[in-house]
Amino acid sequence: LLLLKEAAGSKVSEIKITVYRLCENSKIAKALICAAKSGKHVDVLIELRARFDEKNNLLWAKRLKEAGCNVILRKEKEKCHAKLLILKLSDGGAVTYISTGNFNESTMEKYTDICFFTADKKISEDAQSVFDYACKTVKKPRLKFLFSSPFGLIEEILKNINEQAKKGAEGRIIFKANALTDEKIIHSLVLAAQAGVKITLLIRSVCTLIPKIKGLTENITVKSIVGRFLEHSRIYVFGINESARVYISSSDIMKRSLDKRIELLCPIEDSILKRSLLSYIELMLLDNVKSSEMGKNAEYFKKKEDLKNKEVSI
Repeated sequence: LLLLKEAAGSKVSEIKITVYRLCENSKIAKALICAAKSGKHVDVLIELRARFDEKNNLLWAKRLKEAGCNVILRKEKEKCHAKLLILKLSDGGAVTYISTGNFNESTMEKYTDICFFTADKKISEDAQSVFDYACKTVKKPRLKFLFSSPFGLIEEILKNINEQAKKGAEGRIIFKANALTDEKIIHSLVLAAQAGVKITLLIRSVCTLIPKIKGLTENITVKSIVGRFLEHSRIYVFGINESARVYISSSDIMKRSLDKRIELLCPIEDSILKRSLLSYIELMLLDNVKSSEMGKNAEYFKKKEDLKNKEVSI
């Protein structure tokens, strides 16, 4: 929100944003209106089929258009669920914001999410390509760094699972997501677990992979953390410590997300940011108050542990 407010009076020449949910009294929409009135070119792609928020999205689409914003109403078969903001600068540069959560102040107060700011040129070019695809100005995004569904996101996840499977007992996989139901991903995770890979799945809601089954999923742990805030971020980790490949995403591991939505998967390569995300995951792995663990009977139970001197290697 502060970024958008500053953009209205700064060296920003263009603002491009994907909107999935807008709240009734959206300060974000008001900031976009302010930017348009101050002379900025503002492109707002609004998803019309965001369940429960269709009315808000339509009302704000009208107000944004009246204020001079270029409003693109998306009603295609693929929902645009990617959380993307691009600020084009007057000097030709760009700042890109990629998030796991919506541009919605109501959910921002209740959800835990991750966002990534960058001025990296290759990321801004990829982000623009995804935005153009969502706006139907190109038939397929050309990506060099980011991964987008339905064009390569699931393939990138499967590739990383398979690479860890080749490492056997030296492999490590951690998923932090809202749901895990995709059969292809589950099949690959089971094969990796059988190869000896240690897998931890922090899945807040629906998970159709049952852990701790002898000979199949005994190397897989499934935990759900439910606390004061809704655990909404999606983080995918492949490997151990500094050599790990770490991603954030707008996408859960569900067929509808991987095949029928425009989603983003963003690698985090900066060592400081990567370490920060790994530390965040480590705290969740150590949680013994708000977390529940799934048993081989698919039922969840509280697992009280003595965390004194306990270490987690990720």
